[in-house]
Amino acid sequence: MKLKNNMRMMLFAIMVGMLLMGASSAFAVQWNEITGDVYTGTEQAPAKVHITKTLRMPGGTVTPTANFGFNVSKVSYNGATDGATLAAMPTISSPQTLSFASGDAGTTAARIKTVTKETADILAGLTFTQPGVYVYRIVENQASYVIADANLEYLRYSQADYEVHIYVRNNAAGTGTFVYAIGCLVDVPDTSSQTHGDKVDASTGAGGMVFTNTYVRTSGSNPPVTPPEVGDPANPATAALIITKATAGASAPSGVDFTFTLGWLVNPLTDAEALANRNPNAAVAYKYNVATGNVISIVDLSSGTFTLKNGEGLAIRQLHVGDNVTVTETGVADWTPQVTRVIGGGAPATTSAGVGASLATAFEPILLPVNSAAFVNTYKEITPTGLDVAMLPYVALLVLAGAAGAVLVVNKRSGKEVV
Repeated sequence: MKLKNNMRMMLFAIMVGMLLMGASSAFAVQWNEITGDVYTGTEQAPAKVHITKTLRMPGGTVTPTANFGFNVSKVSYNGATDGATLAAMPTISSPQTLSFASGDAGTTAARIKTVTKETADILAGLTFTQPGVYVYRIVENQASYVIADANLEYLRYSQADYEVHIYVRNNAAGTGTFVYAIGCLVDVPDTSSQTHGDKVDASTGAGGMVFTNTYVRTSGSNPPVTPPEVGDPANPATAALIITKATAGASAPSGVDFTFTLGWLVNPLTDAEALANRNPNAAVAYKYNVATGNVISIVDLSSGTFTLKNGEGLAIRQLHVGDNVTVTETGVADWTPQVTRVIGGGAPATTSAGVGASLATAFEPILLPVNSAAFVNTYKEITPTGLDVAMLPYVALLVLAGAAGAVLVVNKRSGKEVV
């Protein structure tokens, strides 16, 4: 009797174990390796998947007109990766596209402009004929935006790579399926805020499956292959920044050198990679004759200082949009300084300082298309003030002496004796 009971208990234990193993196996197929790190939907409101694109650029940059694409590929169904299985999986439209335009203002903080957009649900309209786990991979098309001239634009694409696990269940009526849950796994991180293996939320508005691109634009025109020589056209109108010097005043001396100092605040997004991407002649500065527009000399700005005389200008060929620049003129005795600034083709703004004082522009961002600072210094007027009162007694004596001398001459001529 005891043996029979033991046998029954053993058989029961075996049956329970088999049931548990079967349930465990089914569970493993259903939820795969990201159990508990999914977001779910319902039969009435199935789970959705959205791709988010964040475009970062220096403040003041005009958003480029671009269509960024995202490639979607099939990975597996219930762990199977053979060709027939992949062919039977629903095809998610690829590439998915997000469009950006020059009118996208975005938000600007800490001198960085950010524009973010999100796709519609990329699963909309798909039919999953069988329940199970469908896995897709999503990466950004690295040739979405065509750069016309690498000397004027720079774009760094996101290297992010996401694995999207779509969990499909039968509906209650048994007449079809619905997307019950989504698990989005980071394979290659988008930014330093992610690490390999992270799970992110790609539901509506969550922005978890994000691709972040960096865009840097250059102000100024494409520089020549070789810097111009003395006497060549400087083409100041196509430069990123123009600084000119003029003097005024009826008594103004000619040939006076005025000293200027440039101050720089490089935008956080203007990194070494963006700088290295530019033409080596891009930052060359030319001193030029304002009247003729011809180059006087090539200026080395490594010290940050330079000099200009009346009728001279300095043209800096290229600067990155969003870099902030200030120009300071060192004060010179008897001269009153004034500067008129134009930033990005906007309205002129004029400021001045007292006689002999230095004058600096504010740290202002380089924008498109025109940036200039026109300095005009006016020399003090020398006004005649007449004779000094303190000299009147001496002048009177001179007048009397002159009169006496005149009388003496007249008397001598007339033969009269002067007593």
